Order: sequence, then structure tokens, then C-alpha cells
Amino acid sequence: MDKPFQSPLSDDQFDSFKQLFCQMIEGVQSGQEKQWLRKAEAAEYADVSIGTFRKWVRNGLPEKAVGGVKLYKKSDIDDWIEEFGD
Repeated sequence: MDKPFQSPLSDDQFDSFKQLFCQMIEGVQSGQEKQWLRKAEAAEYADVSIGTFRKWVRNGLPEKAVGGVKLYKKSDIDDWIEEFGD
């Protein structure tokens, strides 16, 4: 599908954004709660400081960059806490 407008994103970035956007819309339509969080929201969700959350990311917690915005999936955070939490 062609882009409907001129975008500053690369084709890969645009495709990633489109996929993530579609997943978010599907979640809203089905009444699901938000699954992707920005860094501050993700740290709050995990109940840790931003510094600790950054450390988790450096140590391998998955992140998805969409147009320069880094997003974190709740299920990845839950899995990380389950595996590496005290």
C-alpha cells in the first residue's frame, strides 16, 4: 500500500508505525486496555524508577522504536519482572 502522504519516516519505520497503530486501534475497538507504553509510563507500570527501567533496557528488555518514540509492551515488562525480579 502506498503512503497517503509524504512522510519523514523511512519505509521500515512507516511499516512499523502502521503495524503498531493498527494493533492499538484493534485493542481500543475490542475494549482492551493499552498494551504499549512510553518509557515513563512503563517505569510507573513496573513500579521502578526511570533509571532502573533504563538499566533493564540496556540489559535486554525489548523496546520498539516508532518514529523516534520508544515503546514498551506490557507483556514484555511482565515477563522481564517474572524472570529477573526478586
